[in-house]
Amino acid sequence: MAASARARLRRRLLRIEGVDVDFIEDPYVRLIADAGASFADAEVRIMRGRPNECHRNAALSWLQGRCTAIAIGYYLGPDRVWRQHSWGLMGDGTILDTHSGGRRHFGVRVESMDAVKFAEDHVGIFEVLRVMRGTFDRIVPQSPTCSHQSPSCLASAERGTPRGWPARPLPRSHGQRKRISWSQRRAASSPRR
Repeated sequence: MAASARARLRRRLLRIEGVDVDFIEDPYVRLIADAGASFADAEVRIMRGRPNECHRNAALSWLQGRCTAIAIGYYLGPDRVWRQHSWGLMGDGTILDTHSGGRRHFGVRVESMDAVKFAEDHVGIFEVLRVMRGTFDRIVPQSPTCSHQSPSCLASAERGTPRGWPARPLPRSHGQRKRISWSQRRAASSPRR
């Protein structure tokens, strides 16, 4: 299956331009072969990032809110060979990239939970949770009213976090850590009668 997806993708890329496609292990090759598109008219804006870590750089720029989506696919280098690559996409379609050698880009746009999964795969779950603290509205659509009005949904709506996600930390006064016992936490989280 992956061999046929590679063959289809090779044909699509070489029809655009180039002399070869450098395939390495790519878990997204089938998705790119089936749904990929050219980013031919997009402006490219170069940003700083770690060298040779385009997947990590794209995931971090999305997590930090510098771009609205991640694109995974291939870029055409100056030697006219297509190589696997990832980059950020801004709201107006501008490519946010850490690599200046790409002449053309071809790939798929990844948003919402698929972007979170991509970020988990390339920067790790703890980094995702650290960076995303308090910004869950980009990945989980929030409804102003819950259909069943359970206490946990109402409490989540009051806190501003989707149900099932960790609550935001309590505010600290002047940098001091407030110590709360386990019984105080249980009393604070239980519904009041």
